[in-house]
Parts: sequence; C-alpha cells; structure tokens
Amino acid sequence: MPLIVEWLPPLLSSVHLKHGSDLISRPRSVGYDEAAVIQRSLCDNHVAVAVPTLARGPRRVPSLPFAVALAETLPPSCGSVLLHHRARDFDVSGLRQHLQDHQDAYRQLHGVLVVYGDPPRPGCPAVESPCLAKDAIECFTRAGVRCGGAVNMCSLDPLMAASEARRMTDKLEAGASFIVSQPVLDASLAHSFLQAWRDDNPSLLSNIKSPFLYVGLLAPTSVDSLKFFVRRVGVPAARHVLARLVRSERRGQGDALDDLNVSTFVHLSGHFRDIVAGVYLTSGASRDVSRVARLLPRLRESLSL
Repeated sequence: MPLIVEWLPPLLSSVHLKHGSDLISRPRSVGYDEAAVIQRSLCDNHVAVAVPTLARGPRRVPSLPFAVALAETLPPSCGSVLLHHRARDFDVSGLRQHLQDHQDAYRQLHGVLVVYGDPPRPGCPAVESPCLAKDAIECFTRAGVRCGGAVNMCSLDPLMAASEARRMTDKLEAGASFIVSQPVLDASLAHSFLQAWRDDNPSLLSNIKSPFLYVGLLAPTSVDSLKFFVRRVGVPAARHVLARLVRSERRGQGDALDDLNVSTFVHLSGHFRDIVAGVYLTSGASRDVSRVARLLPRLRESLSL
C-alpha cells in the first residue's frame, strides 16, 4: 500500500461505530459533507488509514476496537487500516498476552506501527518504557502481525542521526516489514541519512526483498500549525523553507507545502528506489480537508514516476 494517511478524527467525526456491544464515537470536528469528501478521496486514491493513539485519560477510547470498527466500515476500495501501538503501554509479557487475547482483531488490520519505546537519544533525558520498540516489533512479528517502526531522518546532530540509523537497523532486524519516518521538511538531510544508512548496511539491505520506507510528509495545514508542529516534535526545518512557506501563505499561494511534499518524495524515491516504498501523510490532514483531497492525487501520480 504505497499511500498511508494518518487521518482518524475528521474521517469519523460524524459517524458512530458499533463494535460488539460497545458504541464507539468521537467528537464531531467537521461536517458530514467534509467527511464525505475525505472518504471519497481515500477511496479514489486507495490508501491505508493510520489510526493514531487516541485521547488519554478516563475518556480514552480503546484504539484496537476502534481500528477494527473502522476497518469494518471502510469499503474495500478504500484500502485498509494501520494501527499505532505505544510500546510503553505494555511490558513484553503483557504484550504477548494481549496479542494472544486479540489475535482475531489484529488479523483484520493492515498492520501495526510501533511508536515510542526507543532508547534515550544522545543528550536527552531517559524516558522509562517497560518495552523497547524493537522488542514490541519482535512480539508482533512472532505473532504473525505485520509490524513497522518509526525513525527521524532529519536530525542536524551527527550523533543523533547515527543513533536513529542504529534504531532503524535494530527494528528491521527485529522483524519490522516497514519503517515510517517523521515528516521530512528538508530533503537534503533525509538524503544524507539514507545514503549513510545504505552504505553502512549492505548485507541487511540485500536481505530485504522489497522497499520498506514510507517517507513522512506533513499534510496541508496552516502556517501557525506548521510552526507549532516544528516546535512540538523538534523537526529541524531549515529557516528559509519555513520562511518561504509563510510568504506563500500570505500571498494566497497555499500549495507551497504541497509542492514541497511532492518534490521531496520525488527526490527521495528517485535516489533510493531500493528503500522508499511510499508516503505516510501525517496528522495535519485534519486541518484542511479540501487541500488534502487535492494533494492525494498528486502523490498518487508521483508514486508512478
């Protein structure tokens, strides 16, 4: 599935999903017409839908039954559902028991993307996790569930970049069938990362039978949201790139981010055909429905280049 869209809230904001005896619902954030635009766009472009971790706290909706209900609701032409799994939510024995108890549910999904659970990065405070991401990936793989991990390809710090490269290697060796990158706003950094990783892992790459990397791209959103995103997750967007996007938005040229996304993917897929499998469009998708609907066909076209 070359297109994956992290797109839960707007898609199901105005529908209720019945799963077993439980009625699962989400707050309404867009109207019925917009929800219809989203679903039609997904179907027309045959994408997989990624279900991110849902709200925390006492009102948290269980992600697995929600994802299964979504998989049952979407028409076959739309693709399938990829579920986020937080490695820190289980220890290894707890995860094994969870998989044993929910085998049938996981079989209905496209796969699982393991998030969190990485060892501390250089210079960063340690965050306790009862299960490392690579261990979670190994558990899912042994249970016969298609599973992947995440990586940040755009660190300016050489030590951080080397640490991320080792994590990607560890996840692939643990059985990950795909890797999703954090959003790429600087193609040159991602290019350098992939080139170095390819040079350092020729034997591992030769054992991988097909491309495995989904290039993370930030879905169309406002400049204010883009700035918030960059601050929140520390994506090192070059100053001139962000400044150009701000100027374009002010001039009413709202497709600048779309153009950047398409050119980034075309560049990386052209230079790393043995590695790049497709696109992972991140959660900015909930911000501007019509622009995302216009972007998907452009990405679909670029996948065929």
